[in-house]
Amino acid sequence: MRVENREARLVYRGEEMVLWISKRIPRPKPYKPRDTIAIDINERKIVYGDDKINKDIVTAVDRAYK
Repeated sequence: MRVENREARLVYRGEEMVLWISKRIPRPKPYKPRDTIAIDINERKIVYGDDKINKDIVTAVDRAYK
């Protein structure tokens, strides 16, 4: 795939010269995710899973806080 230069600008800002070059790139193909996962982090436990599993991990943050 060859990407062509579109425009170039030489900009003077304060003490610097900046060269901006813009390019036209093709739009990526739409992405369809295979699966999703959810994560919930609280003081008492961490819960994670998807539509098939749901796991809990108890944390010691609540006990350490007291």
